[in-house]
Amino acid sequence: MSTEFQGEKALLSTISIPSGVLFYGPPGCGKTMAALCLGSSLSLPMINVRAANVLDKWLGGSEAAIRSLFSRARSAAPCILFFDEIDAIASNRGTDGESVDVMSRLLSTLLNELDGVNSEGQANVLVVACTNRIDDLDAALIRPGRLAEHICLQPPDENDAREIL
Repeated sequence: MSTEFQGEKALLSTISIPSGVLFYGPPGCGKTMAALCLGSSLSLPMINVRAANVLDKWLGGSEAAIRSLFSRARSAAPCILFFDEIDAIASNRGTDGESVDVMSRLLSTLLNELDGVNSEGQANVLVVACTNRIDDLDAALIRPGRLAEHICLQPPDENDAREIL
């Protein structure tokens, strides 16, 4: 490792980062691009996950995939773990006794990993997620301590669009 990189890594280890960031807004407004730019501007390794690709047809496979992703992120720290379209795996849990289904188990695994990702000795993993359906996300996911920072991205208005073009 270069001395410069070791110095940057040491500096990053002293900075308190939020537990997670959620970009939300209508389709096509640049949420994914903003998350990728965040990783690029911070010069951190980024584990990029399309949330729907986590789903597995075998019992326990999806939960194992989530645990594996967080394990990789902790090993690569400091890094960014990015979930695109997180609503595919973190939608509201049912209120009519559906707590045993696959999606509830998957969400529970995700919440447990989010709780442990920046615990003592495991710091410097920033979890970033994007969705265009924030109202469909489970309330436990977006509470403080998990994806606590919410950033709304809107498409440009007419004047901004002209300026861009």
